[in-house]
Amino acid sequence: MDAKPPVLRPGDTCWRIETTDRLAVIVDAADYFTILREVMQKAQHNVFMIGWEFDTRIDLDPRAQDDGVPHRMGRFLNWLVRKRPELNIYLLQWDVGLLGTLGRGSTPLRLADWLLGSRVRLKLDHACQSAFKTDPS
Repeated sequence: MDAKPPVLRPGDTCWRIETTDRLAVIVDAADYFTILREVMQKAQHNVFMIGWEFDTRIDLDPRAQDDGVPHRMGRFLNWLVRKRPELNIYLLQWDVGLLGTLGRGSTPLRLADWLLGSRVRLKLDHACQSAFKTDPS
């Protein structure tokens, strides 16, 4: 029986393989967004986020007191790149998820701004295009 090659192969299916001394599993969405808001403020060069969709109205930390830092995702990301000129934020969103944002207040306008290339950059993954392509042969 042939052995299958490992899924993770440095330089092929991944950049590199590393180990860590720390790991956290975050189950609750409220905890996730609170931690996300905290760690993004510590980022020095780049922030990468991948998701089905990004609703810019999400309150990242509804339990926190007003600390002068925006709580809504869209305003927070724009505030963060203004505060940190060396920081770039990259968002990769499933293109079908974009359809769900059309009726969400100012979310479509903010996403359009990000698509056009501010320091918050939104790209669509086009996964559904490849999923529905048929082989012409």
